[in-house]
Amino acid sequence: MAAMVLQPDVTDFLDVVMHDRELEVRMAEIEVVAGSRYINSAIVNILKPDHPTTMLVAVRRDGGFITNPPTNLRVLEGDILIALGTDDNLRAIAAKAG
Repeated sequence: MAAMVLQPDVTDFLDVVMHDRELEVRMAEIEVVAGSRYINSAIVNILKPDHPTTMLVAVRRDGGFITNPPTNLRVLEGDILIALGTDDNLRAIAAKAG
């Protein structure tokens, strides 16, 4: 609630990104499941080769968040990737993650 008052434009932007089907940019959470090809891969090796315009905003791990994760962070089974990108890129990343 405080964020809505202090930064209303950020809150509005996130609402639009999450719900407006006409925008090219989306935000999604992607779970890394057992057997994923992403397990033990560095973030840079996941995004840069095939999805250079997709931004990883955070990783949810062990109940907390790693915000602005470093590109050398290794992805673990059970991580939730919070990403911003096009629908096509997010779907492709999700397919490889799970």
